[in-house]
Amino acid sequence: MEIRKKQRPDIYPIADCIKCQQETESFEHLTCCLQDAEAWIKEEKRIIEETWGKLDPEEKVNCTVEAFTRAILPETLQAKDWRSKAARGIIELRYGENLMNLGFSKGKARKLLTHFLEEWLRFFQNSIW
Repeated sequence: MEIRKKQRPDIYPIADCIKCQQETESFEHLTCCLQDAEAWIKEEKRIIEETWGKLDPEEKVNCTVEAFTRAILPETLQAKDWRSKAARGIIELRYGENLMNLGFSKGKARKLLTHFLEEWLRFFQNSIW
């Protein structure tokens, strides 16, 4: 944003986030702006539920939706870093390992994480960015 401000000050007079007006707008800031906190929580919950819904009934027997959520989403303290990476299409290996620890095969874990990430990126691009 700083570069755009320098290149086109007529279009970008300031580099501040238009939502919070407290931080410089950057790719990283877009993933953690406090003005979007509620939207992130709501949408990530919806995406988890949708991804959970893709499981066969027998796959749900050995895993709760809460454990499934903890396997895919980080604790709140790590959410900023997690979202910054996810916005670039990066999901750390440990999240696949978390799902495999719940009994999912490597292939199934990959499919679940791919679906989650695709939906997450769609939300990011359509509603945040």
